[in-house]
Amino acid sequence: MNRYYTTHEAARILGVSLPTVVNWIKARRLRCHRTPGGHRRIAREDLADFMLRHGMPLGGELAGAAPALRKALVVGDLG
Repeated sequence: MNRYYTTHEAARILGVSLPTVVNWIKARRLRCHRTPGGHRRIAREDLADFMLRHGMPLGGELAGAAPALRKALVVGDLG
């Protein structure tokens, strides 16, 4: 299911002020789209991705919105 958040909702989830969210959008750090009325909306997956990239814990509301981080151990012979 596609869920979209307003900038106010995103600010609450991120624990920052509304102007901070708007600045991140303007700096193209946080993706959003505009409604026909000109309001910004942030997709659930984009918000979760932003939080993961910046080391923010995903709350219960965003659990399962982003794929789990995968780690790989590469072992090789240098000789």
